[in-house]
Amino acid sequence: MKKELSAIEKMMAVKTAMEAFGFDFEQVTVGQAFTMFGSIKQAIEATTAPATRVEFLFNFIGGGWNSEWAFTPEEAIGQAITRFGDPRLESTTCRVDIASFRKSTPADHNNLLSLFY
Repeated sequence: MKKELSAIEKMMAVKTAMEAFGFDFEQVTVGQAFTMFGSIKQAIEATTAPATRVEFLFNFIGGGWNSEWAFTPEEAIGQAITRFGDPRLESTTCRVDIASFRKSTPADHNNLLSLFY
């Protein structure tokens, strides 16, 4: 039986392939790199990727949450970093917690919305 690769293992494989073609990661921001990873992964896995965008929920370091609509978690992470800034920088007001990205479920979404009441 074939072992399913984790998201990190898939991203590292894409990074290695991009470097083999001479891609220079020093010339792009973290958000751009995640968006590129998502786009390339989407092209590679086109037969298994969802036909429509799905909602991904995530948290901010220090509290709060938001969502992004994307085809893949990597694309959602790239969109969030582009929107809110590099989470490695202390000066970023809303620091995205990359480890918290997850596909939205009705129960999770309703639970988060209940925080507003």
